[in-house]
Amino acid sequence: MENNYKNFINKEDEKKKTIESVIFIAICALIVVFCYVFFNYSVKEVIVSGPSMERTLYNGDVLYLSVNKKPKINDIVVISGESEDEWIIKRVIGLAGDEIEIKGGYVYRNGEKLVDDYNQYGYTEAYSWEKRVLTNGEVFYLGDNRAVSKDSRNAYFQTCTEDQVVGVVSNFSLRIKKFSTFVFYKIKMPILNAFK
Repeated sequence: MENNYKNFINKEDEKKKTIESVIFIAICALIVVFCYVFFNYSVKEVIVSGPSMERTLYNGDVLYLSVNKKPKINDIVVISGESEDEWIIKRVIGLAGDEIEIKGGYVYRNGEKLVDDYNQYGYTEAYSWEKRVLTNGEVFYLGDNRAVSKDSRNAYFQTCTEDQVVGVVSNFSLRIKKFSTFVFYKIKMPILNAFK
């Protein structure tokens, strides 16, 4: 009788452990699926390349973009270029309906001088930009490091459309950029390299 009771208890324990294992595996699988969907369809990881956003972003910084988010004035965005691999990261200065002018080293939006613009980013050369009103989903963008940035002022780049905006860098991503950069280079890359 006692042996039967012990066998029953052992079988119940095994059943409980099996159920717990199945639940644990299911939770892990859900987390993996969630992360895959989240990072491939709503958030993208980008690495800053070059000095055009300096004093805000530096070469090698790792950021996360919110995709499917409409850009607003002063947002930092990633814009797709001619090829699928050509992405640039810049700041939105004007959107459709805004009149943009650059004169005397200052940027004017709808006739208002962007004073913080000059204080933070310095003298802004007009290059090939001529005063005009943006139309039909146009986005006027500049790099924060105005002296070296190739952006809407440049005849090659000009403005882009909202459709070309791959994603918007969230304020949260900007706040944690040192942490996300550390995790990318010190944890993620070594793990990926170990499996090559």
